[in-house]
Amino acid sequence: MSVPAFNRVFPPKAALRRLLLAQRLALPRKARLLADADLQNQLLAWCLAHTQVGDVVALFAPHLGEADILVIAHLLQGAQRTACLPVVVAKDAPLKFATWAWGDALVLDAYGIAVPAKQTWVRPDVVVLPCVGFMQQQRQYFRLGYGGGFYDRTLAALRSTGTVVAVGAAYAASRCEFSVEAHDAALESVLTA
Repeated sequence: MSVPAFNRVFPPKAALRRLLLAQRLALPRKARLLADADLQNQLLAWCLAHTQVGDVVALFAPHLGEADILVIAHLLQGAQRTACLPVVVAKDAPLKFATWAWGDALVLDAYGIAVPAKQTWVRPDVVVLPCVGFMQQQRQYFRLGYGGGFYDRTLAALRSTGTVVAVGAAYAASRCEFSVEAHDAALESVLTA
């Protein structure tokens, strides 16, 4: 028998983040490489099935043991899609997105995340989000991030001015349960390996 959602007690998000990050960082190198290859293939197939020629796809540079999906930027370019990467422009502002092609220079930002050295801003049609954790609630997916709210603000801003599809990319062991708050942006899907 399942416990009704209103009676459930979830662990604090900060504690859950620490646990999930420790698990992710402990993943053996060989297992990580295999999972990354699987996730890259899934994500490329998903992008080609859900985007059109000329669409802009926001990827992410791996940070703190996140899946490495950047190689698909080259394959998306060959399929006439444009890849871009998120850039933090201010602490409480939505992310901006800079075009990036495989082989273009990257630099580390103040958070230690790789961003394009040359920044030409674009609006993405699809945003691929890294997940510390994720859960499915009915037909929606929710992401547990690092707690800064960058992607929640970004998806809210993008959705207020048009459509954008949000898909998470995560290791399967990142599935968890947490309390969904009003500001948590729903994702259309989460791909896992």
